[in-house]
Amino acid sequence: MGVAVDSSPPFAGQSGDDLGDRFGSVHFFCQPASLEPERVDVRHRLAQRLAELSRLKESREQYEIIRKAKPKDELAARNLAVVFVKQKDWNALQKLLASLAPSVTGLRPSEYAVLWHNLAVGRQTTEPKNAVKAFEQALKLD
Repeated sequence: MGVAVDSSPPFAGQSGDDLGDRFGSVHFFCQPASLEPERVDVRHRLAQRLAELSRLKESREQYEIIRKAKPKDELAARNLAVVFVKQKDWNALQKLLASLAPSVTGLRPSEYAVLWHNLAVGRQTTEPKNAVKAFEQALKLD
């Protein structure tokens, strides 16, 4: 009997030992985010905690708010891409990746290639032609 492994990339800044009480931290970060919507640092923490709790829709909303306020926010772009992978929202992932370049996101080319690879894997059964294009993009970057 095999063990299922989540092969999607981790969220930037995530480590297993420093997460603390995830449920408590969501509540802790919700108040400042609603009272001070311009606090991008608080939104980052909230979005990350929501994603860790598999509350992906809410996490996505927070990352999209950040990206709207700061379109070149590297951490938000990268983590939003990871949320799209976890949601299997390949159209949103493709649109995001197409709008970014590794130099803009601060991602190493290999990390950027992994996101393109995930897009290709997600598309391979339903959209083989688009999957091939995504695989080609991943190979260029790796």
